[in-house]
Amino acid sequence: MERFAVVLERYLEKWERHKGTHHDQIRDDLLSFLREAFPELEQLDIVAIERSVRFLKVRGYIDLLIGDVVFEIKRDLDREREDGIRELEKYLASPSIPKNTIGILTDGQRFEVYRLQDGNLAKTDEFILRAEEPEEALLWLDSYLFQQKGVRPTVLDISFRFGQRSPIFKASMEALSRMWARVKGDPAARTKFEEWNALLRTVYGSEVGETELFLRHTYLALLVRLLAFTALTGRIPNPEDLEGVITGKKFERMGFRNLVEEDFFAWPIMPQVAWEAESLLGAISRRLGFYDLSAIRQDLLKELYQELVDPETRHDLGEFYTPDWLAELALREAGFPNGGDGQAFPSLLDPACGSGTFLFTAVRLLREAGLSGKALVQHAFENLAGVDVHPLAVLTAKVNLLLALAPELRSLGSLHLSPIPVYMANSLHLPERKMAGAPIAVPIHSVGLPKFPREVPDRFQVPAEMVAAGPAVVDAVIDQTTELAAQPGEPVDSLLSGLQAYLRGLGLGKFYMWGAGNLRLLHFLIAERRDTVYRF
Repeated sequence: MERFAVVLERYLEKWERHKGTHHDQIRDDLLSFLREAFPELEQLDIVAIERSVRFLKVRGYIDLLIGDVVFEIKRDLDREREDGIRELEKYLASPSIPKNTIGILTDGQRFEVYRLQDGNLAKTDEFILRAEEPEEALLWLDSYLFQQKGVRPTVLDISFRFGQRSPIFKASMEALSRMWARVKGDPAARTKFEEWNALLRTVYGSEVGETELFLRHTYLALLVRLLAFTALTGRIPNPEDLEGVITGKKFERMGFRNLVEEDFFAWPIMPQVAWEAESLLGAISRRLGFYDLSAIRQDLLKELYQELVDPETRHDLGEFYTPDWLAELALREAGFPNGGDGQAFPSLLDPACGSGTFLFTAVRLLREAGLSGKALVQHAFENLAGVDVHPLAVLTAKVNLLLALAPELRSLGSLHLSPIPVYMANSLHLPERKMAGAPIAVPIHSVGLPKFPREVPDRFQVPAEMVAAGPAVVDAVIDQTTELAAQPGEPVDSLLSGLQAYLRGLGLGKFYMWGAGNLRLLHFLIAERRDTVYRF
């Protein structure tokens, strides 16, 4: 940072001397500054410019092209803005320029960012270089040029590079919007949206139903999955990894069976948009690849999670993240982690865990108190737990817990672990008084289903007694039911026999009546292409 601050100050002094001179001078000064500030910039294609413009088949003279960023340089930004905008629109609309190219209009100190949105040029960001704010300048420039390697991530850095003002967020939302337009009429995609909307109606107490919010949630869910894979494996995913990262199969093979499932946000793997999803996920992954994720020291996702949830509803729910220092202070005041004088380390339950700040901090404090290696991992999985009513919070908290344990998990290799102890539930919801043995009902919210056959129930039912046996038992039964129901062309009676034998083998034969109804319903939903979220 000190080196960048010196380079920035020297550049701005030169800019003051040269401002208002010919734009070639401003361009040369800017390019020299960027090359000095970002030594690896030369790995990108730099066109600077007039003799190369014919190769690009653009009528006009591009001032500076670095990677996928076109710079249009003006001596007086206020007087020449309209002319600069026209030039950028012409360049960005050219078929020989990649469609995700960004336009930056600048006088060398002020930077205005433009993108083509639905054929129209729109201003999406702006920034002023100031010598007294070198960290902000570095982050801003790097978020567009993205050339640093081995960056230790911070909350501010993650939010800056992947939050709502970042170029990758804007490009991702445009791509997701195009993709959703192609699949939203598909019964499988429509079911995901309807079930997401029904759950958030419960969370917020009112109708949500906004496509833009659904796409924001999808973006965060994809980013969190990719971050988890990169941190746990030490590499970004290859194209052949991507589907398994989104469905959770890759994490299952690592031993984390309930980290990621085919939830509301797995729709980008649908065949109609899979090719575009691969490009989008690859772009996000490459940006994650610049980080050193070997030792993460703070909850990186809390500000990003807060930023991508509707601010008004977040305020109504009290959804504001807890700073790391406050989480640590609260835990220490409560006597955590203790464990001195041979005492056992305590357990911890966060009943409204959000993105998992308290869980992340608890792992750090346990490590500082002397727990390490396999003992730390086992204690975290068996004695820490989080609960939240929001599906994105649950996913984020699960990933945060693994990020906190990433050094141990990467060094220990394959482990037989319990399910990640973060659960989706309303901690303030009082238990319903039910008759002994009454099941927990899970209704179906998919719209447009045909009439249910007489033998098929209209909701899933899970015996409370089976839930009390633990999440591993419930997960195993749900997985087996899903696998049986998905067998093509197999008679239902044969599938039911297989389920009955499986339950008896686990000593759960008394739950067959409920299991049979669930299997019949799932089999019916698969036939109607509405089954893609109910396992979750």
